[in-house]
Amino acid sequence: MYNQLSIDSDPTTWVLAAAIDASVLASGGPPFAAATLRPLPGILLVSARAAGCVALSSAGGEPHGPIPTDDVPAAPFLYLPSGSGLDPVSPGYQLADGTDAAGLQRSLTAAMTDGTLLTVGLGAGALVLNGAALPFAVIFRAAQAT
Repeated sequence: MYNQLSIDSDPTTWVLAAAIDASVLASGGPPFAAATLRPLPGILLVSARAAGCVALSSAGGEPHGPIPTDDVPAAPFLYLPSGSGLDPVSPGYQLADGTDAAGLQRSLTAAMTDGTLLTVGLGAGALVLNGAALPFAVIFRAAQAT
């Protein structure tokens, strides 16, 4: 069982909320979804068909990185593969106000499964994603106001 993974050439190591077996990625089924704890809490979607390599490992002791509750983004974001990795201060593309995270997860899963294009509304503009070529995406919900 593994609780950390890295995907393709993106240097980010994702620490999962629950350990997984490698078979969930090797099944050839729909994209795999998992809650992440670090470096930020979110929902990770992995398309094993589009990912060239997924490296799995187990953490020994306490995972490194920021404490999730200290770094939850103030706005909802979508993180896509990057050569520089995740920047907790600016974690990706800011989604449009009122974005339904669960609906976006369903839409991304469908685009990855069917190999179709998906348009995602941003705070200023839009993204057009090719589900057939997208190895992974991470959805970050906005921090709740206290």
